[in-house]
Amino acid sequence: MRLTVENLAWEDTWKDIVRIKKQYRKDRENKHIRRGAICRITMGDKSKWVIVHGRESDDEVIQMDLNVRLALGVKTKQAYDFTLDRISWLKSLWFPWKASDPIYRLPAQLSLVSFFLGVVLGVLGILVGLVPH
Repeated sequence: MRLTVENLAWEDTWKDIVRIKKQYRKDRENKHIRRGAICRITMGDKSKWVIVHGRESDDEVIQMDLNVRLALGVKTKQAYDFTLDRISWLKSLWFPWKASDPIYRLPAQLSLVSFFLGVVLGVLGILVGLVPH
């Protein structure tokens, strides 16, 4: 889809959000992408995982913050051909780990580290329990 890049409102910055009007939110197979879906947006050979939200205006515009624009190598007020791909459920669990906003990223990283520590300590506890005294 060919869309013109515009700035995103400041309250949506650092959240890996892009805003696209409903009629233009389609994947490679021309299927509608629901609002709030985590997708991979691609422009040329560059891509980034983003959360897709809607817009009110009917123009062919995509709003994105500086982080997404830098990742895709695009500039405001210029039109580009973008592709949206849905990501799997498993990859959507990985999204917070890669998020730009530390408010999402830090808890995701801590929870994953805690999970693995719990597994390791649980296995060690089982092994210690199985050793005869």
